[in-house]
Amino acid sequence: MKFNRDFSCELIGLIVLMALSAASHFWYVMIGMAMVGGLILLGIGLLAVFVRAKREILARFLSPAHLEHAQIAEVSASTRIS
Repeated sequence: MKFNRDFSCELIGLIVLMALSAASHFWYVMIGMAMVGGLILLGIGLLAVFVRAKREILARFLSPAHLEHAQIAEVSASTRIS
């Protein structure tokens, strides 16, 4: 008796395994891209916070009220010393 072997099940199985493997790698890539995007947004947010804080600190130290207060403090410190 001679049997003709049909490999359709093996081919379908191979195609299904390849599709599942590609799908799992797709999700790994998507998760990685989401993590990189999140890190970029976090960096931009921190940069914005630091730039704003720097501006506020400079504005306080360079404001006329602060300069006047610093001059008054210098005068009162010099009068205490003498």
